[in-house]
Amino acid sequence: MSFNATYTRNTFDNPGYPNIGRDSQEVLLEWTNSIAFSNRDRLTLGTLFNHAEGQETYFGLDTPIEISNGSRPGGAFYGQWDHQLADTVKLVGGFQVNKIDGTAVSVVPRAGLIWNPTAHVGVKAIYSGAFRAPSINETTLDHPGLQGTPGLKPEKVATLDLSVSYEANRFQGALTYFRSRQTDSIVVDTRPVRAVLVNLGGSGVSRSGAGREVLPAEKLLRIGFGVLPGQRGWRGKSGYHAGPQLRSQRRSQLPRRERADPEHVR
Repeated sequence: MSFNATYTRNTFDNPGYPNIGRDSQEVLLEWTNSIAFSNRDRLTLGTLFNHAEGQETYFGLDTPIEISNGSRPGGAFYGQWDHQLADTVKLVGGFQVNKIDGTAVSVVPRAGLIWNPTAHVGVKAIYSGAFRAPSINETTLDHPGLQGTPGLKPEKVATLDLSVSYEANRFQGALTYFRSRQTDSIVVDTRPVRAVLVNLGGSGVSRSGAGREVLPAEKLLRIGFGVLPGQRGWRGKSGYHAGPQLRSQRRSQLPRRERADPEHVR
């Protein structure tokens, strides 16, 4: 069981271009507990609460004016079940229920299958969702050239991620493919005389790639997968993180010897 409390404050003051001053702060409280029912089943549960507030001042006129000022509470509850279906197959399923003040309840899903047919080969298939609630600025901004919109919908992303990897001795390689579809993107509409923030329709992106890694010593590279889905992402991570999937690499301090990573985006 763990409990975390975080306080963050950010300031920005630039009377020159873009003539903006900002002051914001956020408090985040999170509780997480993991229960092992057997050597094959583990349940993780958690809840979090956060409160954000901030204000923004515009210095581009003769007299500074306040163009944004607001606060917003939010919370979430999440759970994930890990089940070792067989010695080489693991199933993962989970959800996170998010409620940010001013938006409807949003549920973020996650489901995955991890298969290791041999000691050197790994196969992963993961489906996950992501969500980012509109910021205080996006809903309350009253800038002379840009207006926020109360009632904006959260941005949402659904992603399917497939990968096959091979690792043995000093060599590690992988083939990966993911496809994401984003809906209700928050964008600037410049058609009015005074630009305004609005929700856009949907868009999709696909990516495939192949890579290899030759290491100077054994067991120096491991690859892990995590999901940070949206403003109230998995296990309390906040902020929108360029899609719901995050790949992280941990390696020694020795230099990289060789790598190829072609990719195609459409």
